[in-house]
Amino acid sequence: MSSADGSQHAWLGLLKWSLAYCDGTRPSSATTEMKKEDLEFLQKVMEEGIINEGDRMKSILREITAFRVT
Repeated sequence: MSSADGSQHAWLGLLKWSLAYCDGTRPSSATTEMKKEDLEFLQKVMEEGIINEGDRMKSILREITAFRVT
């Protein structure tokens, strides 16, 4: 993600998903600490794989208006 604020939303989404699929009623590997390699992979995915839709829309609109025929 390009902005720190957007990154918080991505992490919040991941937390909500994790809580929905790990409610504590049965044993889960989610209750153990992640290996360093897995954590690094997850951080890379969250930084590079998640698109801030608001920022993307702004970028698209800038490109469209730059090529506008007058």
